[in-house]
Amino acid sequence: MTKESAETLGSRIKQSRERMEISVTLLARKLGVKPDTVRAWEADKGDVRANKLMVLAGILNVSVNWLLSGGSDGAPSDSGSNESREIRGMVETLRQQLSEAERTLDQLTQRVG
Repeated sequence: MTKESAETLGSRIKQSRERMEISVTLLARKLGVKPDTVRAWEADKGDVRANKLMVLAGILNVSVNWLLSGGSDGAPSDSGSNESREIRGMVETLRQQLSEAERTLDQLTQRVG
């Protein structure tokens, strides 16, 4: 799906989320909504409140205008994508390290009873 072919609010949300490599669950958590709510938005089966729309645009690095209308200003771009990929990779590495540390902490807690 290209930028130009995203014809609905839902398709623009989904396209932008996928471009940012953010899962539905993570996006929902950042917005303080349930994953099913994000899925409904992406399927054009739910309305996005104005306050959530503003936050959504910020997370997805697009303008509210682009999300609502598909207008050219604020459309997602690939500029900085190498840096974004690098940062996402670092974040994923840190998540894995945190997960490993949590497992180790759980094991040690069980050993001491």
